[in-house]
Amino acid sequence: MKKFSLYFSVLLIVLFSSPVLADAIETTQKYAEGEVLVVLEAPAASDYSVMGAYNSYAYSWAVSSRAEGFAKTRGLEARNVYPEIARITEKSIVHLRSEHKNTEQLIRELSSDPSVINVQPNYMNKVSLTPNDPFYSLLWGMNNIGMPQVWDHFTGSAASSAPIVAVFDTGIDYNHPDINANMTLDTFGNYGRNFQGTLNNPMDIHGHGTHVAGTIGAVGNNGIGVVGVNWSTRMLAVKVLDDYGYGWDSDIINGINYVVSEKAKGLNIRVVNMSLGRLSPPEPNNSTYGTAVKSMSDAGIIVVMAAGNNSLNLNYSSYRTYPACFRFDHTITVGAIDFNSNISWFSNYGNLWVDIAAPGSNIYSTLPVNKGSYGNNEGTSMSAPHVAGAATLLAAAYPSESASQIRARILNSAKNIGVPGYWDKGTLDALGAYIVGLTPPNNIITNLPDWIVISSEYNVQFYANGTQPITWSIIDGSLPEGLEFSSSGLLHGAVEDMDYIGYYEITFKAENIAGSDTTVWSFYVWVKK
Repeated sequence: MKKFSLYFSVLLIVLFSSPVLADAIETTQKYAEGEVLVVLEAPAASDYSVMGAYNSYAYSWAVSSRAEGFAKTRGLEARNVYPEIARITEKSIVHLRSEHKNTEQLIRELSSDPSVINVQPNYMNKVSLTPNDPFYSLLWGMNNIGMPQVWDHFTGSAASSAPIVAVFDTGIDYNHPDINANMTLDTFGNYGRNFQGTLNNPMDIHGHGTHVAGTIGAVGNNGIGVVGVNWSTRMLAVKVLDDYGYGWDSDIINGINYVVSEKAKGLNIRVVNMSLGRLSPPEPNNSTYGTAVKSMSDAGIIVVMAAGNNSLNLNYSSYRTYPACFRFDHTITVGAIDFNSNISWFSNYGNLWVDIAAPGSNIYSTLPVNKGSYGNNEGTSMSAPHVAGAATLLAAAYPSESASQIRARILNSAKNIGVPGYWDKGTLDALGAYIVGLTPPNNIITNLPDWIVISSEYNVQFYANGTQPITWSIIDGSLPEGLEFSSSGLLHGAVEDMDYIGYYEITFKAENIAGSDTTVWSFYVWVKK
C-alpha cells in the first residue's frame, strides 16, 4: 500500500502587523466543513505532446479527468484541480467536496485509500491589524540593509523589462500613485488575479498587501511618499486573502497554480513574496501545501516566506509555521529584527528553519489610498518583502544568474553569518549581496611551506580572500598517492612509509560564483618514520 501522510494544523494566520504572542497560540482549528484537499499521483506531462510540443490543454484535460473520475467513484465533487502544479511536481492536488459527509469523515475514509498520498482539511487564513508606533525613523530598514549604497550603483531595470515579483496577499492598491508605475499585467491583461471575488480585479481593501508591495517596490525618485527596495520593478498582485483578511488553503494553492502557469506562458516571474502562514504541528514537504510550494521552487522561482510572529524557537517548538518551514531549493524563510538589529520580540526564530532576518519592527510603507496612503506596521510580514525586493533587484542586476545563484548571494553575504540559535545566515545585507562575486577570489592565503612532513595523517586547510563560499580544485599537476584535496580546500590523507616522496608542482584553482583565481604551490614531501 502506498504511504500517505495525515495531519491537522491550527488556524492559518497571515503574519501581519499584529504580532501573535506565544502564550496566545490559537489551537482551535477552522476549516471548510465537508471539504478536503488531497494529493494524488499525476500523469507525466511528457506524455502529452504533439510532434514534440507540449499540449497544455490535453494535459489539463487529463489531470481534470483523473480527478473527476476519482471523485465520482467516491461520491464526491472535484471542485478544483491545479494542472500547472501537477505538470511540475507530477503530483495532482484536488479540492474535494461532499454534500453528505463532514470533513472528519472524509479524512478518515480517504486516509486509507491507496491512491491518496496526502489528505488535509481546507484551512482558513485570517489577519489582525493593530497600528504601531509611528515615531521611528520612517525608512530605517533601508539604511539597515545597505540600500543607499546599492542605489548609488543600481536602482532596478526599466519597468517594462524588469523581473516580476508576485505578491501573495490581500491584493495591491494598483492605483496608488507610489505603486502604479511598478505594477505589471498578466497574460490576461490584468494587474494580477483575485481568488476572493472578481477574478480580474486584485484590488486591496484590507491594506496588508499594499504595505508589503510598497516595501518591495514603491516607485523611487518620483518626489512623493516612500521608496521600495527596488525603485523600478514589476509587481503582480495575487489576491488569496479577502477584504477582511480571510482565505482558504485552496485559495493560496489556486494562486500558486496561477503563478506557475503565468511563468510557463512567458512572464518573467523570478520571485514570490508570501507574508502569510499558519501555525501547526510539523508537516511533511509532500503535504498538499508543500507540494504546491515546491512547484514554484521547481519552476525556478525564489519563494520568500515570513517566519511568523509567535515568539517561538522553531528548533524546539512542537509547532511550526507554514509555508515558512517547508524546505526546498529556492525557498528563503525570513525572521524580523528591530532598529538596533536585535531580534524583534515577536519574531519566530531557530537556525534550523529561519534562513535570514530583515527589518520588521515599525516599518513605514504604502497603504491603500482610502486608508491614508502611508503608515507603520510591524511583523515578519514586513521583513519578508525586504528580502523579496532585494532578490528582485539582484535578478535585474544579474539577469543571467539562476534562482540558486541569487539565493546564494543573499544568504552567503548575510551579516554575522551563522548567528547561533536565531538565524542560519544572519541578517540581510543587500549591499553585500549586490557586490558578492564581483571580484574573484585572490591572494590565496595559507601557510604552505616548501616541504611537508607526514607522520601518519596529514590535514591542512586552504583559505582565500574574496567572497565566500569558494570552491577549490586542482587544475594542473597531481598529489602524491595517499593525499586528497577536497572542494572545500582541505588537503588530507597519509602516504606510505618512505624517507622522501618527491617534488611536486601543483596549480590550485579557487572559484566563487563570479570568477576564479589560481596559484601554484611547489613543494617536497617527506615522511617521518
